[in-house]
Amino acid sequence: SLPDLLKQLMKKAADGKLPGDTQITFMDADKFAHLQDLKRKRQKKEEAVEMEREGRTSEALERIKNFDYRPKEIRDYLDRFVIKQSDAKKVLSIAICDHYNHVRRILE
Repeated sequence: SLPDLLKQLMKKAADGKLPGDTQITFMDADKFAHLQDLKRKRQKKEEAVEMEREGRTSEALERIKNFDYRPKEIRDYLDRFVIKQSDAKKVLSIAICDHYNHVRRILE
């Protein structure tokens, strides 16, 4: 019956023998403290990564806003690394300028 079951549970609770009952020992408390320390360290690391990411983002935005190269300047830069392929360098330099100018207009 239900009252008998409740009496049995109350007796086991008083004896500390409830099914699934766990007792925290000093060792468990040390593990818990260690886990808390690890959690704090992870949070600090995540905050540092986020701050670094924000710093990089602001640097990148500044470089985009200050982009003032002309296609000829980019082509001259590519000439230092790419031999011949004039048409490809021309198309690429124009595409780079168009891209940065488009992004800058969106940001403004």
